[in-house]
Amino acid sequence: MSDRASDPMVFRFGPGVTDCDPARTDLLGGKGASLAAMSRAGFPVPPGFTISAACCEWVEQHNGEWPTDLAEQVRSALRWLETSTGRTFGPGARPLFVAVRSGAAVSMPGMMDTILNCGSDPTVEPWDALCCAINAVFASWHSDRARVYRQHHDVRGVVGTAVNVQAMFPSERSGVLFTANPNDPAANEFLIEASWGLGEVVVSGAVTPDIYVVDAASLMTKRVIPGARPADEPALSESQVGELAELGRRVATHFQTPSDIEWGIAEGQVALLQTRTIRGLDLFEDIERGRLEEIARLRELTRNAPAVWVVHNLSETLPTPTPLTWSLVRWFMSAEGGYGQMYRMLDHRPQEREPGVGFLELIAGRVYVDPRRAADFHFGGLPFDYDLDEVLRDRTAMDRPPTRFNLDRADSLFFFRLPRILFSSIQNARKVKRVEQTVEARFEKQALPKLDEFLKAVKQLDLATLSTHDLLTELRRRRDFVLGEFAAESLLPGFLGGLAHERLRAMLVQLFGPDEGEQLAGQLTAGLSNDITVAQNVALFEVAAGRQSVEQFLARFGHRAANEMELSQPRWREDQLSVTRMIDRFRNSSGPSPRERHETQVETRQSAFAGLSARLVSAGGTSFSERILHDLQQAQLLLPYREIGKFHLMRGYETLREVLVELGGRGDWGRDVFFLNEAELFEHLPRNGDGPTESQERSGINPRIASEAISQASLRNLDRRIAQRKLRWRSSQKLSLPEVIDSRRLDDLGKSSPVRANVDGTRLECRPIAAGTSRGVARIVFDPNEVTDLGNDPILICPSTDPGWTPLFVHAKGLIVERGGVLSHGAIVARDFGIPAVVLEGATRRISEGAWIELDADRGLVTLGKQDIEGHSSTARK
Repeated sequence: MSDRASDPMVFRFGPGVTDCDPARTDLLGGKGASLAAMSRAGFPVPPGFTISAACCEWVEQHNGEWPTDLAEQVRSALRWLETSTGRTFGPGARPLFVAVRSGAAVSMPGMMDTILNCGSDPTVEPWDALCCAINAVFASWHSDRARVYRQHHDVRGVVGTAVNVQAMFPSERSGVLFTANPNDPAANEFLIEASWGLGEVVVSGAVTPDIYVVDAASLMTKRVIPGARPADEPALSESQVGELAELGRRVATHFQTPSDIEWGIAEGQVALLQTRTIRGLDLFEDIERGRLEEIARLRELTRNAPAVWVVHNLSETLPTPTPLTWSLVRWFMSAEGGYGQMYRMLDHRPQEREPGVGFLELIAGRVYVDPRRAADFHFGGLPFDYDLDEVLRDRTAMDRPPTRFNLDRADSLFFFRLPRILFSSIQNARKVKRVEQTVEARFEKQALPKLDEFLKAVKQLDLATLSTHDLLTELRRRRDFVLGEFAAESLLPGFLGGLAHERLRAMLVQLFGPDEGEQLAGQLTAGLSNDITVAQNVALFEVAAGRQSVEQFLARFGHRAANEMELSQPRWREDQLSVTRMIDRFRNSSGPSPRERHETQVETRQSAFAGLSARLVSAGGTSFSERILHDLQQAQLLLPYREIGKFHLMRGYETLREVLVELGGRGDWGRDVFFLNEAELFEHLPRNGDGPTESQERSGINPRIASEAISQASLRNLDRRIAQRKLRWRSSQKLSLPEVIDSRRLDDLGKSSPVRANVDGTRLECRPIAAGTSRGVARIVFDPNEVTDLGNDPILICPSTDPGWTPLFVHAKGLIVERGGVLSHGAIVARDFGIPAVVLEGATRRISEGAWIELDADRGLVTLGKQDIEGHSSTARK
């Protein structure tokens, strides 16, 4: 902003007065714009004035000094306010006190300061009190909580907060009016929350208000839910409810949006203190709309034949991918990408019905396997399909080759080719065995040095100096190496380790039965050496103990993050607050250290191995000893590479994020860039004079002339598309999706489904993934970065986990996840920490926060009290 005295920095509002266009939220902020708009519309608004948000930026840049003439403009507005109210600012016969509130252009509820009754302290000169209050609001823009909020919500293009100085309204009763029910938008209801005194007590949750549910059509009260009532007296009379409802309808009609209105009543007069669109209402409305649209899309996909989709284990580490992440990961999982390249390393020939599509399907934001496409991809040369009814009965059927012979896929020459196919299968099995013997050395001595060389070259490249065209080219180069060539190498050792573990598990189950065999397989592969997750936890513990610096930790692990497969997620080196929280959890732990926990698991493994020979003798399985020992050796050697491979893959993954963040800055999208897909980056991103976009090249439009159109119509369309995708991304996460979806039963897709339980619902059946039993308190967590205290004896309940969640295991007594298997990250870490773990579909909805739980992972049972089952009111711990 300029420093000219003539520039207006203070804008009045009130009955009949509006100094600034309410559309100028850049000056007035959201709250100031709301007050100006209500004043202009003739609604009863206590008078006041708004100090421009640009002044906040000035004050920050000039060491707390106000712009020239701001003090005089504030004094002038204050004199007008005194005249308008007939009162004098400060204590006196007719005192005027004011409320000083923040108000940025982007709503940041509760993040900045509010000062009430400014001028009422007789020991402080009123003008000094007002200046201090204004400065406090300006300063709160730069508070830690406000900075974290803006970073978390990707608030961009906002220079600071406006300051609203408004005559205090001496509310005898006050509250909030919603012109639509935020919890049930289709109910056609108004909600009025009311209590005695100032409205801040309702907004802050300091008191339990009366709730009046009003029919939106007739404005008649449908029901009243009493709150904390002094002397048992309701906050509102029936006539006051009707008056507020009528006023609310007028506000919603004028602004043409469901409104959240703060109000007060004094001496029989109603005043409106703020109005805004109800937050989150669009989200609720989009949930059902998105559900129905997804059902229609799936029906179209299966118009010619029924289909089944099974949740893929990728959903454990990538639960709700953004469009840009998904477009890159989908390529990675295609025949051309790293996953397909890994299969070709084993002499398989992945096939796709549509090039680049692979075998995965994103359904309502979750990653599923299409068994039809999976059969093509993995076994394309054979006329076999998965039996969909078998998959519906047992989702683990997808872990085995397809068994249903499909004559339609067998051409006339199939039986002539059958001997060659069988010979190829034998050759492939032999190839797997040969690769198993050398895969560790290949990864360590060939693949890793190549990655290190790639990262060294990347580090020397200054992305800011690249043209946009070259930046897009660099993105494609990094994708091809990180998610292609290196991804194949990083997946292979762990993949072969998983095959060895499955052979071991199957043989032990055959010999000892399901329960004992599964338990023995887990014990024999517990506490393995070369565990990168253990190394990470040991490093965090060493930092907490003061024996290692944060910088040393970040040098090795800074490329990681919670939900790290999501490219929009900041890495730990970008978000050191998350690292600080993890360190604090270890610092506050009184239990065994990560190294001690791991050593306990090592002893368990060694003890199980020492008794293995005797157990094989007793089971009559000595003839299988050589086979079992071979598979055990391979599993113990290669299973750690499931996490080691991902650890190094994430080193390269971070370089993809760096390019995408730079591109987001170029297009002024910030984190919104992740709601485009890869093709759209190449299609629409302006090239800064480096040549036409792909769409321009096809159309033959002159790039210079087209640039104007890109910066206006095209970018506006993209912005709308991004907004729609963000809303759908958020709303789809509210849907309850099963592990298996049947195209013949789509009507209830997204709705909660019952879980197998006993008659009164206190005992829920679940799938064990780490043995043991425990008792504790349910702690529901969706984001490990937002957890401050899990309390005593916590049983961690979450959708899934990855290495970023591991510090929460320090205090956990057990783990309940909604998806995962015995080789998932959560299962492996739970075993290493010696805590039981199970999979319970919909656990974060079915179990209440704070419920007392008995977790039996030996029998696959979760037992809880009647009051703790689904439907009990609770607040999920984020």
